[in-house]
Amino acid sequence: MFSLVLCSAILSQYGHLAWSDEFVGNSLDLTKWTPQYGDGSQYGIPGWGNNEWQSYTDNPSNLFVQDGRLHIVAQKQGNQYTSARIRTLGKGEFTYGRMEASIKVPAPGAGLWPAFWMLPTNSPYGGWAAGGEIDIVEWINGMDEVHGTLHHGSAWPANQYTGGSYDPPGGAISGFHTYAIEWDPDQIRWYFDDVQYSQKSLNQWFTDSAPGDAEAPFDWNFHFILNLAVGGNWPGYPDGSTPFPATLEVDWVRVWKREAPSAYADHQIPGVVEAENYDRGGQSVGYWDADHTNNGGFVMRADQGVDIGSSGGGGAYVGWLRPMEWLQFTSDVICGGEYLVRAKVASASSGGRFHLELHGLDLTGPIVVPATDGWQDWVEVEAVLNLPSDLQLPLRFVNDGTESQEFNIDSFTFERIDSNPDCNEVSYPCCLSSGCEILTTTNCVDAGGSVEPSLGDCDSPSDCFGTGACCFPDGTCVNATQASCAFGGGAFQGLSEPCNPTLCPLQTGACCLGDSCTSLEEATCQAAGGVFNGAGTSCEAAPECTGTGACCFADASCTNATQENCSFGGGIFQGSSAECATTACPQLTGACCVGSSCAILEASLCEQAGGVFGGEASSCTEVSCTSPCPGDFNSDSVIGFDDLLFVLSDWDGTQADLDGSGTTDFADVLILLAAFGPC
Repeated sequence: MFSLVLCSAILSQYGHLAWSDEFVGNSLDLTKWTPQYGDGSQYGIPGWGNNEWQSYTDNPSNLFVQDGRLHIVAQKQGNQYTSARIRTLGKGEFTYGRMEASIKVPAPGAGLWPAFWMLPTNSPYGGWAAGGEIDIVEWINGMDEVHGTLHHGSAWPANQYTGGSYDPPGGAISGFHTYAIEWDPDQIRWYFDDVQYSQKSLNQWFTDSAPGDAEAPFDWNFHFILNLAVGGNWPGYPDGSTPFPATLEVDWVRVWKREAPSAYADHQIPGVVEAENYDRGGQSVGYWDADHTNNGGFVMRADQGVDIGSSGGGGAYVGWLRPMEWLQFTSDVICGGEYLVRAKVASASSGGRFHLELHGLDLTGPIVVPATDGWQDWVEVEAVLNLPSDLQLPLRFVNDGTESQEFNIDSFTFERIDSNPDCNEVSYPCCLSSGCEILTTTNCVDAGGSVEPSLGDCDSPSDCFGTGACCFPDGTCVNATQASCAFGGGAFQGLSEPCNPTLCPLQTGACCLGDSCTSLEEATCQAAGGVFNGAGTSCEAAPECTGTGACCFADASCTNATQENCSFGGGIFQGSSAECATTACPQLTGACCVGSSCAILEASLCEQAGGVFGGEASSCTEVSCTSPCPGDFNSDSVIGFDDLLFVLSDWDGTQADLDGSGTTDFADVLILLAAFGPC
């Protein structure tokens, strides 16, 4: 009864299922997860930063989906260990909500370290652990205690952590259990089968990168990681008693939200956008507010901290603005080009400043708010910006003022002032190998350049040689120069695209290796003799890996078989969509004369046997295999003991039939003995 009430309470708070993976099918869903590889060296953290022993792979022996469950398997191979680690980077990233999974841990064993945890995606607060880490649950060794931890503070080695643990009754944990956190702006709670065992509030975490932001670093998008490590500083290392293979099973992973994120209204540009109509979704989705109280008192959305006041006549405005606070307005830009934006603002004495941005790119530069001598004495401030023609653009208002600067914002009016009536592409600074030019996006890309709106009028062409986001095939992103990115095998995204908020596309795809399918880069797949199905494809969409199809053999015979079985039997696979009933297999064999003997062979095998190939599809009845020396079966120009042995081995056969009787018998022995000697 208690669990039913608790479950009902949870669903009432987090009623919107925002994301899930139920692990249906027979392969990992690569639209949601990306495997990671190796020992961490390629990420600059050998031993994955913990002196772990395993190397991660996506081999079917380490990572597979079966019977509706994900399996991560740690294997011992001699003195080496392999396992698997997957993450949702670029595919599933979340701020706040209930994150939960149904998990079955491995049997107890020294050095085993399974975990379900989260890391920030391109955190503005810096590297680990200034950017934060949320360990939803970890287990080690005896698998009899669950641990939930936050890592925060400063970058390593000055990092800090705070956490809690729970020792369920009954010793080692067995079977499936639900592990969850409920993550709110001011608090994170940990659960084991819906029993809360730990709670941390915002006064128990911090980041040196934003000392004035009480919620940081846990007010940013984080992604999931599931892995099973072998060894490390915390669990120690495996010994002879550690059971291998060790398996971590996951039945499902789910994310629940209090409210579905969406636009508050259909903002149309050109047009007017009211400040109080910011996006739905809550803190860090539709807005970011420094405190959690609506100081304005004008309630439009309960339990939200945006400070909204009444401007009379039923209107409203946003005020009591603090540094770094922002509002997001998802908008449809009907016609791209140059726009004039007029913001309606008021400030009693101090004034302030703000800017508008898109995907983290400052579109306007600082817009100054003057002192208007009253909180309701409205004026308009203006700026010019370029907007692309697009739907659902996440425009943001960002307060750049100081703690002492206060102002109110009522609305934004967007007016298109571009002289081009056809909504053609806007020209931007373009970085080329020769410097900077003003070009349209299409012309810039065609010239091999990168579009850099942040460079203004190309008055600083040297900026073209700065750093930007560099994407790698596994979806990771680092800030680097264009040359360094190319040297490292990455794809440069441009100077105006830092890793926040650039999402690097996955360049791996389904690779068919016989009957099996795994996610690899195209070059790696082809080098392994596999068939690459395209970047971003999943093994579920690659039926040729596991399906049957026509398999042609050298004698033109055909059988329906899997690709692996076809290759194993020496056939040529025609594809999973081909069937023997509709496939004409070419005959690649023919008559091969070895001396006076004839056999059906492939041309290469015939040549290796010292024979004469009669042509593809030729038969022994069509070809006369005459020997200049009848009885010289081994073609050494001498009739001797080896030829006699051949006759005896073919007794009652046809290959040593010298007298044409149709059977090798005693008469053929007499003929051979009579011809003994050189031909």
